[in-house]
Amino acid sequence: MLAAFITMVIVFQATIAEQQLRLDALTSDLRLAEVHYDNLRQQRAELMMPSRLREEAVMMGMYQGMSTKFMEVPAEVVAEVMASTAKMNPLFADPSAAIASAGAIAAAQPVETGKP
Repeated sequence: MLAAFITMVIVFQATIAEQQLRLDALTSDLRLAEVHYDNLRQQRAELMMPSRLREEAVMMGMYQGMSTKFMEVPAEVVAEVMASTAKMNPLFADPSAAIASAGAIAAAQPVETGKP
């Protein structure tokens, strides 16, 4: 009876030690993931810095506008547009982002007619 009890205690202790090793490995993996996440956040912050974005824009040939000009749209034009789109199929009147971008890509590509 004593031998069975001692064997059960040894097995229980071995199980506890095995689980502690798994817990230590998971803790280590979690620390590595947190460090990686912090590094990614740092990289994102550096990429989103206004000075860096300004430099990239200049390299792409963009420049900062000198002034802003707002145009007022007459109420009659707004009413006319709303009236003309009221009976429109909702899919065309308010397309999802995927449909809108696919349409923009299709419009940007030349259409081949097959004529020589």
